[in-house]
Amino acid sequence: MNSKSDFVDHLQGILALGLSAIRPSTYSDNILPDYQSPKNNSIIIRGTNTKIPPNMLEVVTWNVFEGRKPSLKKDLEQLAEQHDVLLLQELPSPNDSDLLDKFSDWDIVYAPDFFYDPNVKRKQKCEHSGNAIVSRYSLHGVEILNLPKVTWDFHGPDSPVNRNAILASIDTLSGPLDLWNAHLEIYCRPHSRLLQAKPILDRLSKHPTILGMDTNAVYSLVHNLFEPVLGALEKKGFEDSLIVHSKKAFADYIFTNSLIYHSKILPLQGSDHYPISATISTGHR
Repeated sequence: MNSKSDFVDHLQGILALGLSAIRPSTYSDNILPDYQSPKNNSIIIRGTNTKIPPNMLEVVTWNVFEGRKPSLKKDLEQLAEQHDVLLLQELPSPNDSDLLDKFSDWDIVYAPDFFYDPNVKRKQKCEHSGNAIVSRYSLHGVEILNLPKVTWDFHGPDSPVNRNAILASIDTLSGPLDLWNAHLEIYCRPHSRLLQAKPILDRLSKHPTILGMDTNAVYSLVHNLFEPVLGALEKKGFEDSLIVHSKKAFADYIFTNSLIYHSKILPLQGSDHYPISATISTGHR
């Protein structure tokens, strides 16, 4: 980016987040060097269902706010009655929580977002939570990608946020279908968020794919400012399942290159976000 567009990018960040000041030194690089999450903290739980899904999937994506609200467990069980796949962000580890106890016959892949390097003393406590793909049908080809860390973090540049993306596939009557789940950083400028999503964008395949994300694309809410990560997905042939986003679902998206039959926002109270539900074809558009 040139200096003029870089300045506009910074200005958009201030407008969208309402921050009164930024630390210019934290913009010296968009991406910090990577460090790997401990592999043994990722969890794969195999269910008992061996059936092949039909030609449609009921999918929901939801940032569950680290399980802080008491109604969440009941809400998740309600979603399970009506959906085949749950793409969850900010989920406490299944080893430390009973939120997924009723999903014993489902496949579960969980990967923690270690929000901060544990070796760096941070100013505020941040609970560990992560992303999960919870599927009624068998998952295979599971991969966990460590995403690049952006430099602007409200705890300071020395405690970078570490985020991941989960990729898994299911076999359908139409062939393999990829499922993605990711949670991008909010405290950064739009271009940095695009760079953080690049490993996902580079891996998106041409066969049917469903991507659930908390994009933290706050700029699209303020004066309809352009968020480049959304534009990049559109260029890849992916469509947003919703025509209009609400204030409690403005950053949450289901993207797909398959046919969307219908989608809606569910006004459940188990989080500070609303879940987005969509009925999506397992084949191409």
